[in-house]
Amino acid sequence: MTLAFILAFPRDLYEFSAKLIQDWGINYIGGLLTLMYSSFVLNVFKVFLITHLALRFIWTGLLGVSYAFPKGVIDDNLPKTLKGITFGDLNEWTMKLERICSLFFGIPVYLAFIFIPLTLFLLLLLAVYRVFDISFFIVYIIFILSALLLSLAQFFYKKFYKGTPKAKNLMSTLGATYVSNIGKWKFQLYQLLIILIAVPFVVKDTQNFTMFFQEVGLNESQLEWPKKSWYYEDQRDPSQRFGRVMIPSDITDSDYLRLQIAYYGEDEKYLQLLNGPFSTTLDTLGWQELSIAPDLYRISIDDSVYQMPKWNNVILDQSNQRVYETHIPIADLPSGPHEIMVEKLVMRMAFFTETTPVLRKKWAKVGFFKE
Repeated sequence: MTLAFILAFPRDLYEFSAKLIQDWGINYIGGLLTLMYSSFVLNVFKVFLITHLALRFIWTGLLGVSYAFPKGVIDDNLPKTLKGITFGDLNEWTMKLERICSLFFGIPVYLAFIFIPLTLFLLLLLAVYRVFDISFFIVYIIFILSALLLSLAQFFYKKFYKGTPKAKNLMSTLGATYVSNIGKWKFQLYQLLIILIAVPFVVKDTQNFTMFFQEVGLNESQLEWPKKSWYYEDQRDPSQRFGRVMIPSDITDSDYLRLQIAYYGEDEKYLQLLNGPFSTTLDTLGWQELSIAPDLYRISIDDSVYQMPKWNNVILDQSNQRVYETHIPIADLPSGPHEIMVEKLVMRMAFFTETTPVLRKKWAKVGFFKE
């Protein structure tokens, strides 16, 4: 049951990280780091658990054989071709494998003492970012300075502490037990090997998460080879969030086409900034007046711009995702293939440069066929 939970949980982490970006208005980098970190921690424990279960399965088999045949290899009963050969002790192999199983099951306990405080600290930083509405760059600086101060504190403590330091806590005792019994470098090699094995799983868990990076447009690969589950309601799991836009299907015979645009909390900041010191940018771009968040988007079908007078704020049933919803009149469109292009006016939140308004002309592209 634990293994089934761990194998299914990455999807929930994906949805949670997307929710941080969309509903909470956390910068994409914060959501991505949350997903990568949580996926890494989970996959490290998953690799340990699967390895332990596989080794324990072999150990159970050896234990059963050694119990059924306590005398082990009986030389007198062997065929002539095998007599006189010295075989290993099955009980000894069973004990060796038991030791390896215990080793693999104990390391996650040691790592938990490292990951749990770090996880709580990162959650605290996200809460500070959300509550005080500060720049994510400041949160990043706080994290780096905290790590630096902790390292300096440990260095100076060991350097100037008089006497023999005591470390009777469980984490230090576990680490010292491993190092003293199997060696420092071998212990670190075990941990590094598991981390490297976990990397491909992390890459898989974060696949296509860039669709939630609303500050940038689509790249060439996403434009040329789009997945239908990104844009078509009937092609995706309704319990999952989408990153850009959504229409009911790639084929329609209706006079109105329902279009849904994902809500992003940062859009409210964009509105305030663009109507403030960057208001002249709207005139330069020939953009519409900004009064509500959907005004940040410009919709066109086959190069014809559609001004949508009415937008509804909607929460989807299964995913609980907030979306802006409108209906595009397409009665005058001829039968055949058509293409919706969505442009977006964003504020590029860079780390070391000034915040600047940018028009993303290829923010989303959806094709459909009108019957």
